[in-house]
Amino acid sequence: MILSVDMDYGSPSYAILAEDSMTHAKSHDIFAETTEDIEGVVHFNEKMYFTGEDALLEDSESVISLLTKDHLKDYAPLFLWSILKKNNLSCSDIDTLYISISPCDMDIYEKLRVSLENFTINGENFHFPELYFTAQGSIAKNAINELISPPVDMALIINIGDINLSIFEVYKGKSFPVVNDSVMLEGFESEGIIKILQSLQEYVRKEYDTSITNAEAIRVLYSGNFELFGKHDLSKIINSYSQDYSRYVGKICNRFKGTELKRIKDIFIVGSHSKYVDAEAFLSSFKVRTAKVRTLKGATFFNATGGIIFHKNNQGD
Repeated sequence: MILSVDMDYGSPSYAILAEDSMTHAKSHDIFAETTEDIEGVVHFNEKMYFTGEDALLEDSESVISLLTKDHLKDYAPLFLWSILKKNNLSCSDIDTLYISISPCDMDIYEKLRVSLENFTINGENFHFPELYFTAQGSIAKNAINELISPPVDMALIINIGDINLSIFEVYKGKSFPVVNDSVMLEGFESEGIIKILQSLQEYVRKEYDTSITNAEAIRVLYSGNFELFGKHDLSKIINSYSQDYSRYVGKICNRFKGTELKRIKDIFIVGSHSKYVDAEAFLSSFKVRTAKVRTLKGATFFNATGGIIFHKNNQGD
């Protein structure tokens, strides 16, 4: 069995290949640290955590928000464990594990490897000797090529993550980080969907005189509602922020050298939060008027499913 996880910063997507059948899903997880050793708490690294709805009942300060590379390294095992638990899997069921991370985080992938290869939760040891890391955005090309014909030739692949944004140029079928003033760029830190989350946090602070964590803001983003003494519909606010962010991403792409931009035919927007980038709004601020955004079903999962397809295409190599 092959498990491919688009880890991101707290809202992972994943794909499972079992007996030539692939399934995929998104894992919505919230953990909150606690000192109460009661039934249902999760024991990890000498600390205890509530999960799910129980975590939401805790103070915001206790809710785990993954905001830094150290957070990702320290808490990634909890999110991987949750995926296994939801699918009634143990580590012995997994022959190969792929973890997709932002190019911004490739400098800590050895630390992530140590964190994820061996860990213990609730007294159970998890060991993944066949563990491989892939780059968000780049690995998605495998999933894109499964859905289009001919394969991607000249394109931009834009990955929208929790924290980071990554952009890859595909040139003559090969993908590599985009170039700006002859410097290879591996990603854009703090330019992901956190931009919308920060706007939501500020809106909630001003309108309701309360604060919410990054993890809580993600739940507001997904549901469109903020709950405080009742349910408040924020869908119009979220749509406005999404439009602004879409134009912002288009402007980021305009930073690249004209020679690279001129040859772009197609744009694919993928990753955990790709649905919050509106194609029309993006193109309104992107200066290459001949390029088009190609919307493909399942783009949210392309980093995860791309890992599975990469594995299948390279079996026997």
